[in-house]
Amino acid sequence: ISEAKKFSFRSIAFNYQYNSINVKSNDEKIVSRYALDFFKHQIVANTIFDFTNHLFATASIRYQNRFNYIDYMLVDARVGYTAKKYFIYADVNNMTNTKYKESNAMPMPSRWFALGANVRFNY
Repeated sequence: ISEAKKFSFRSIAFNYQYNSINVKSNDEKIVSRYALDFFKHQIVANTIFDFTNHLFATASIRYQNRFNYIDYMLVDARVGYTAKKYFIYADVNNMTNTKYKESNAMPMPSRWFALGANVRFNY
């Protein structure tokens, strides 16, 4: 695919985090209510591929498992266009519309979209 020069993978990354701390949620020695908000497992896979010299897309899949909460998976994507002095993009976050909570049981938004642009000024 990369030989066609119309579509190529710029990067592929895979990250895994494991926390081996053995904590029980009813442990009386825990002083902070945030003490159990860290991940036991986190897996992140990212890829960036180019369609042309200026048009690209990224995809990200995250599996997250906290000590005090159920596990969940999130899928995000971005399509962007770069030029010499500007960058335009469209994001879709939580594409699978997963219901989940972040640290301190804060409910997070369902699927959401964002549009943006960056302009570079030389002065």
